[in-house]
Amino acid sequence: MEGRGRVQTRPYRTHYSAGTLVTNIALPDANQAFTGWAGDTNGAVFLDPSRFVLTMNTSKVVTAHFTIRPRLEVVRCLGELSRDGFDLRLTGDLGERYLIQTTRELASTPNVMLWTDLGALTNTLGMVEFLDTTNTNFTQRFYRAEEAP
Repeated sequence: MEGRGRVQTRPYRTHYSAGTLVTNIALPDANQAFTGWAGDTNGAVFLDPSRFVLTMNTSKVVTAHFTIRPRLEVVRCLGELSRDGFDLRLTGDLGERYLIQTTRELASTPNVMLWTDLGALTNTLGMVEFLDTTNTNFTQRFYRAEEAP
């Protein structure tokens, strides 16, 4: 498996008798997407792009591929927001560099929105926090994390 998700296998066993039908279902994590299968899927019956049935007749290796999007969430200390600014937590790929960006207006077309860079972070521990001290008087503000170029 590659990316953020899991595979449900039914029946799940470490050894299958020849001719056993095995169903595999790709289940992406929240805010992620399944992008495809790779490996020994010859002869499989695909029920839809994320589900297939395979007849076990030899050892097989199949890999599920999922997206690896960063996750940005608000940090609350004892259930309260920080008075010092807006505290954000980024969860993403270890060692990846991300830009934290903000906008005050959301448009119906994402490419039309004007995003402003607040800072860049290198995710050295799998999770990193960022404090936006400029957000103390806005009635609304939106954030996103993008992989840095």
